[in-house]
Parts: sequence; structure tokens; C-alpha cells
Amino acid sequence: QRVGVRPAPEQAVAAPGRILLPAIAGEWRLEYRESGGERCTCRESGEGILQVSGGMTWQVALKRWLAHQGKAHLAPWLDRVSEELDLPYSGVTLRGQKSRWGSCSAKRHINLNYGLLFLPPHCVRYLFVHELCHTVHLNHSPRYWALVASKEPNYRQLEKELRESSRLVPPWLHAGAIHPATGS
Repeated sequence: QRVGVRPAPEQAVAAPGRILLPAIAGEWRLEYRESGGERCTCRESGEGILQVSGGMTWQVALKRWLAHQGKAHLAPWLDRVSEELDLPYSGVTLRGQKSRWGSCSAKRHINLNYGLLFLPPHCVRYLFVHELCHTVHLNHSPRYWALVASKEPNYRQLEKELRESSRLVPPWLHAGAIHPATGS
């Protein structure tokens, strides 16, 4: 089952000057540097600074960095919520889906969107609860929602917030046309 995210309309976007990740209380200023070669890299340099070097593929480098942040922060967080709720799962994968925040397979494998990093922590936690409940009921039946309510009594409000949270994801994450990084 899945919880959706509405993709932004296709538009050309400029390279961001900073990245805020409310889910993990992180903020980074981006520094763009030109370098020889076509491969673009992204690395943390000092506290709160991301250096992006290379060609025009800054978007690819930032997505790789976000996937790494997701694996480092979202996967362990999902483990903690799973233990807290006594809802085990078989594995987790981080991806950059355009149309969903997460999903759960029949084999209890959970897929998470690294775009969750742009959401407030309470929305991310609720998404975890939502997907973990799918390990028991792989549908949105009344029994499923009763389980969700037993684990998260405020689920209706959180479900609404999660549906509206796609606006918090920056346009560059899913944009097709991008402007080159200018170094500013």
C-alpha cells in the first residue's frame, strides 16, 4: 500500500543555496565549485556546509546525498518506531519516488521516499506508523484503520498533514529541467 505525494509541475529550477531538512533538524549551506570532469560530487565540508563540485549534474549529486541521509537517519528511526509499536518489518529501501511517501510490500518490506527528510518529524513518524500497520493489513480496510488508531490516536489530523506536505519538498528534487549551478 502507498501514501501519495503529488509531484510539482515540470519547471526549470535553479540550484539551491541551502537545504533545510526539518525531519532531522539539519541545515546546510551549499557551495558550488567547478571542476574538471563530468561527474558531480557532494560532500560535507565543515559544520553545515555542503560542497558540490563538478558539472551540471548538481541535482544528481544532491539526490545521492539525500539518499545517504535517508539511510543514515530514516532507516534507524523506522527501526525505533517498529520496536516501540511491536510491528516488525523485513527490510527498508530508500528511494526518490515522485508519487508516494512510502509503501509496504506483501513481504513486509518498506520503501521510503528520501523526500521525507523535508517534512516535520511528526509527519515522518506518522508515515512510519502508517506503513508499519500495513505489515499486518496490506489494505486500507476498517481493521487497518483501527490498528492505525490504536498506535496513533491523532492519525486523522496527521494523515491530512501528510497529504498536504508535498508542498514542503523543494521543486528541484523532481524537476526535469535544471539551471546550471552558478557558484553563488
